[in-house]
Formats: sequence, structure tokens, C-alpha cells
Amino acid sequence: MTLFNERAMQQGFPATTPGDAQSEKDVRRMLEDVVLPLMREMAQSVFTQDRIRRLVADLRKYRSDRLIANDRETAALGMGAITYLEREDSPGLNTFLITLCWASLSSAVQAIDDSADVAPPEPR
Repeated sequence: MTLFNERAMQQGFPATTPGDAQSEKDVRRMLEDVVLPLMREMAQSVFTQDRIRRLVADLRKYRSDRLIANDRETAALGMGAITYLEREDSPGLNTFLITLCWASLSSAVQAIDDSADVAPPEPR
């Protein structure tokens, strides 16, 4: 989040709190100018060739499990992901990997928000 805040400030976005209202134009600009480049950078650094090979292997097992369960639709989607990833040489441009990064970051931010909502334990 520190890197996000630094980049947002560099792009001229004011510091905001979760309750602050932003115009749709400002939100779109932040997504395009700050969030998407960060997600691309994250995907490029996280998804090494070895990590992509492991992900493809996991997807193959998942697809196989779905076929055994006679879930052909999900198995077909798994095959689509495999096809899209198995020859990937630019993870920072792969929308599937960028979306995985976004989901991961969103989960982390939500966990931080959730932990902030929990009252600290009473002193003994």
C-alpha cells in the first residue's frame, strides 16, 4: 500500500480516506494511471516462468478433477486458462495474471480493513 500511495501522490492524487467521495472520472484516472501499472508490475515480478509452470500444472490437475466430476463447463474454462498461460513470456501484459494480482491485493486490503474494525483486546 505504501507503493500505491507514493505512486498516487506522484500522479497528483490527493490523499483520501475510505469514506471520501470521488468522481467517476477521478476513479477511472486513478485506475488507469496508478492501479493498472502497479498490477502489471506486480504480475511481472510475481509470475516468473517457474511460477507460471507450477500454476499451469495446478490448473491441469484442477481441470482433470473437474472432468472426473463431470463438470465439463468448468473443465473447459480451466483449459482456456491453461492455453492462455502456458506460453506466457510477458506476465505484466497477461490479463488473467493481472486479475489474479488484483484479487490478491483486494483480499489483502479487505483483511486490513477487517482487522481495523476489530476492537483491541482489553488490558488485563
